[in-house]
Amino acid sequence: MNAPRSARSPVVAIALDAMSPMLLEAWLDAGHAPVLARLRREGALGRLGKSDWDPNEASWSIFLQGASPGRTGMWGHLHFDAAAYDYRELPIYEGWSQPPFYQRAPHARVAVLDIPFASPERRVDGVQVLGWGPEANQFLRVSQPPELMPELVQRHGAHPAYDGLGQRKVGTRDGAPVLSFRVPSLYDEAALSRLEHDMLEGIRRRGAILEDLLRRERWDLLLAAFAEPHVCGHMLWHFGLPHPMHVPVAQPSLLRVFQAIDGALGRLLQALPDDATLVLFSVSGMKENCTDVPLTLFLPEALLRLEFGQAGLAEGVAGTPVPPPSMHYRRHWKDEVWALRTPFGERMLESPDAQGRRGDALDWNPTNWSRPLWPRMRAFVLPSYLQGMIRINVTGREGAGVVDPSAFGAECDRVEALLRGLVDARTGRALVRDVVRTRSQPFDTGLGNHPADLLVIWTDADATDCVEGPGIGRIGPVPQFRSGGHAQTGFCIARGPGIPAGSALRDDARVVDLSATLVQAMGVTPPPSMEGRPLW
Repeated sequence: MNAPRSARSPVVAIALDAMSPMLLEAWLDAGHAPVLARLRREGALGRLGKSDWDPNEASWSIFLQGASPGRTGMWGHLHFDAAAYDYRELPIYEGWSQPPFYQRAPHARVAVLDIPFASPERRVDGVQVLGWGPEANQFLRVSQPPELMPELVQRHGAHPAYDGLGQRKVGTRDGAPVLSFRVPSLYDEAALSRLEHDMLEGIRRRGAILEDLLRRERWDLLLAAFAEPHVCGHMLWHFGLPHPMHVPVAQPSLLRVFQAIDGALGRLLQALPDDATLVLFSVSGMKENCTDVPLTLFLPEALLRLEFGQAGLAEGVAGTPVPPPSMHYRRHWKDEVWALRTPFGERMLESPDAQGRRGDALDWNPTNWSRPLWPRMRAFVLPSYLQGMIRINVTGREGAGVVDPSAFGAECDRVEALLRGLVDARTGRALVRDVVRTRSQPFDTGLGNHPADLLVIWTDADATDCVEGPGIGRIGPVPQFRSGGHAQTGFCIARGPGIPAGSALRDDARVVDLSATLVQAMGVTPPPSMEGRPLW
């Protein structure tokens, strides 16, 4: 039942997308962000968790739906058709099959800015601005009403990092261009410096847009995201923070980004109603990147070698001294990795250039280059963004299956043995912490009808560039992709009526609890379909 509108206090919820809670807490303790430190003293602080097998690409759907993928079946924005071996990254602007939580309060006035994986909802009473400056592989610049986006761009400017050289057009939808943002090489310090400059200016402009929206009316909910911590966390982590490619600087680049957001929030507070609840949060975190290269390169290459007995990419000599990491890479990561192909890889893999000409948004991902081989393999890797996702090619389930259903368990055992034998060639430490079987039989729905049969959970021990395994030899050394990688844990800082000053969230707080909290703050009882319990 909806509360009378006059009884509601406004809620302003702003994501610092993929901001590391570890860094946030350390920098607050060090006094680097006075605005956020004040909000922490006047309200509550805590971390928000998810399960190990919740995919990072589902983090925003978990938040928007208030339910885990095991309940919703929304395991991410990647779609796999087993009959055709068709695997596509669904554009984030297509939204989800279920409405977002803020649509559950039909009489609430809502403003939305750049929330990932949200699409304009006709039944939302208010304004929605999506694609001004997101962290996304494919996005549209759209708004509701349609004239609002060009008005905001004219008044405050476009996001500098998402225009010009950083932008490419990857398609059209209803006559509008589908855009993509391509990050520079991790080894090009001049380009990364320009990226940081553009992101800092983007923070300033985004803050001005938020102030503009906040002053237009008294919203029941203003929900927005700063995408800059996500982009900069991936690309600038090694500028002042621990990483094998560490670049010593007086002040870490991510700290400058953090302080720029702190300043933008300080200006925003001046426009905030006195009785408003302010919630700052992230639905995932960031850390030294120990997963991107194992996930997108080592894992598919290991299964390729297991299947065909030959190397496709980055063939090394096991047991020999590992050469020092090279720093000469300048091209986009996909081009540098493709240059490491063997004659077998040249014949068997589909090149990123060929995939790019076809408009495949996953052309950058080496996992995607082996797609033509999937019908011939007993097990293959599906592209993903955190956990490894392995599919067994089962007769009667996949279009050209080669593994008899009765051998499903044995094939899972064979692949798991390979995975548990993978080690960092530099340190000897294991690469894989756990292998989760999502179903016991190939035709079971298993873990919420997960598309993968096996989930690979990494140890996160090292940002390695070279691995070895029994029967597959050495893979690497290879260039690093991004220096910052995804982490499962997010955070929440909240201040407002009913939130005790200087308090902490409960230890088991989860992302779905924040969704339930915001629904309750909008005057609506969280429905049974939402899993979370309000945090205050």
